[in-house]
Amino acid sequence: MSTYILILHCHGHAVVQVGAIGMVAVTPGFYLYVGSARRYLAARLARHQRSQKRVHWHIDYLLASDVLNIQEIWTTGRLGECALAHALLTLPTSTVPHPRLGASDCRCPAHFFSWQGSLLALRQILPSWGLARYPPP
Repeated sequence: MSTYILILHCHGHAVVQVGAIGMVAVTPGFYLYVGSARRYLAARLARHQRSQKRVHWHIDYLLASDVLNIQEIWTTGRLGECALAHALLTLPTSTVPHPRLGASDCRCPAHFFSWQGSLLALRQILPSWGLARYPPP
């Protein structure tokens, strides 16, 4: 199993209907989405980056808005999806903007986080948790 973090940049204000979760407001700044793929990680990540796709996961609804785009992708085979989400919860610069978003199939508070820290700080934290930038340089 591979786990990944999508670092998303929001360049405007939007309110997005996200399936049964309801209306989710996003404001300018950075967001983190934690996901996983049992197999075919490259295909999953390519799917996230496509603009034309069937809406299936919570993140699909958000990426369909015209204010959010994927800035960077980080992957690991070391931490599971929920462990990585809980690690993000321990950081004071990471908050849950909407409960249960991205985490409808587990007991985590969320797998979607608002990031108030700098990208430089995040780029230093993620490798210490065993994540690497995708695709590798």
